[in-house]
Amino acid sequence: MSGLRFQDFTVTVEGRLLVAMTVSVPAGSTVLFTGPAGTGTSAVLAAVVGALTGEAEPGVGTSGSVTLDDEDTDGTDTADVADPRHRVGLVTREHELLGGLTAAENVLVGVLARRRPTTADDERVVRALDALAMPVATRGNLVEQLSGGQQQRVAVARAIATGAPVLALDDPVSELDDRTTTVVHDALAEVARGGTVVLVAVPDGAAAPAADLVVRVGGRGRHVSDAPPAG
Repeated sequence: MSGLRFQDFTVTVEGRLLVAMTVSVPAGSTVLFTGPAGTGTSAVLAAVVGALTGEAEPGVGTSGSVTLDDEDTDGTDTADVADPRHRVGLVTREHELLGGLTAAENVLVGVLARRRPTTADDERVVRALDALAMPVATRGNLVEQLSGGQQQRVAVARAIATGAPVLALDDPVSELDDRTTTVVHDALAEVARGGTVVLVAVPDGAAAPAADLVVRVGGRGRHVSDAPPAG
């Protein structure tokens, strides 16, 4: 299990400081990036992902570092983090599902993009979709046949199924009703209890999961306010 270490990490957009962080985040923590709409929560999340994967976000300036505290993961039930791109299971606002594939196939593709297939992969896909309460009848539907909320849940299931040590989710329940939002937040809490670091970006007023650390975006970039422990 790996925590995250933010060391003198700053994010700027067009010269505006969005966040400044020096903090250690233990494995199993949930971190919430939030602020008024338009202040750049998505940009901050993308910058953190870029720092971990080595793929910079265009138009976003960063300094300092974000690192996994324990780079020597054994890989027995996680993504192969030797490739920096495999450190993060990502959910963007666009979902980025593959047209022409079913819901279940999209979840499986996320796993196979990171390592060789195993006999346990089908079960991994089922567990992830079960955790998000995706109706069995819809799992064989093509992406084009799914509602926006169903696509959003498939994207979250795909990220969970990768087993990556970090999940990064941008407003992951924006298209869901209250009941399904609770299902997704419960699933993310369960993933965190397994040792994954869960990063979520939402604007103020949007539904947000319980968090161990709240990072305020915008203003003067003063970042951290403590939140009650998740759960």
